[in-house]
Amino acid sequence: KPQKVEAEVFAEEGGLQAKTRHHGKGMLKQAVQNHVESFNAFLDSGLDRIVECMSPIEIEPWEGSEDPTIVVYLAELTFANPVNRPHKESDKDGLSAIEARQRWLPSDCRMAHSTYGGTLKAKFDCRLGNSSTGHSIDLDLGEMPVMIRSRKCNLYGLSPEELVACREDCTESGGYFLLHGLERVIRLLVMPRSNFPMAVTRSSYQSRGKLYTPHAVLMRCMRPDSTTLTNCLHYCKDG
Repeated sequence: KPQKVEAEVFAEEGGLQAKTRHHGKGMLKQAVQNHVESFNAFLDSGLDRIVECMSPIEIEPWEGSEDPTIVVYLAELTFANPVNRPHKESDKDGLSAIEARQRWLPSDCRMAHSTYGGTLKAKFDCRLGNSSTGHSIDLDLGEMPVMIRSRKCNLYGLSPEELVACREDCTESGGYFLLHGLERVIRLLVMPRSNFPMAVTRSSYQSRGKLYTPHAVLMRCMRPDSTTLTNCLHYCKDG
């Protein structure tokens, strides 16, 4: 009987620990969800908005020249998944060179003290003056870090068993970057709500002039490219 009671107590404790781990996993996922979703939004629409908001560059000829103006503008941005150079030992595992390149995982970067990132490429279109035809140039802009468990991460969509096979924790939620093998987190700042008027009262406003009152309306205006400008509308005594 004592052994049976001990077994029941151990089973209850094990169930409690499993429940606690599951609850902790849910809380951790909620804590990093904003980071992952923000990076995914950057991949889905942010890159396209950068292309739309980038103004073309006009290169004028030297003074006295009759050559037309050269116009260069950004046409496209593409971001690739993290890949690695194919290993010579890949044939031993029965993997092709392409499959070996696609197996670049965060755990590999931790051991190699490297940055887990993908290649950012840009397509520039160049034309002469008002000509409708031009020339396209594809450029490699280098590597940009990839957030762990985002859509561009090779761990995206993997089950707990598959995460363990990739040398990761089964509860890995991501939300951070790997720079030179070290985990880095972007700290979020508390900012006023964008494009939303907010009435404030500050005594310091009265020092701006004789007609100023301590009352004003603030609005943090944000453009589609996420650049902001805070406007302040003061309430004056003369109406």
